[in-house]
Amino acid sequence: MVSIACAACTGCSNSNLGDGAGYLGGEAGVASCPHYAERCDGPAPTYATDVAPIFDAHCAGCHNPAGEYPTVRFDSYAAITNPADEQAVTSAPGLVHQCRMPPEPLPAVPIAEANVVDCWFATGMLP
Repeated sequence: MVSIACAACTGCSNSNLGDGAGYLGGEAGVASCPHYAERCDGPAPTYATDVAPIFDAHCAGCHNPAGEYPTVRFDSYAAITNPADEQAVTSAPGLVHQCRMPPEPLPAVPIAEANVVDCWFATGMLP
């Protein structure tokens, strides 16, 4: 369900001109977007052990109070599970699966990592 982007924020851009530029596969996310499995095997992932390292590597560089996208934060468990931001955070998996996040030139989130985050959302977002 989730996994997002921005390791160092050097390639981040918050401008959407409606021309497909800046997104892998264009804004429709169709050209080079891998398919993600939607299944959960094994124990439910936890934020501290399984999800935080993924968000730190792919999301928190831009999605933090000082980043380019400070209103949708992925820099802490409290920020991600904040009920006021629930809609923005829970829409993130769709953007990852459409290859709209992370934006070019950053690489897509690896399928295995996206599946871990998807399972974390699906199993109740354990701390």
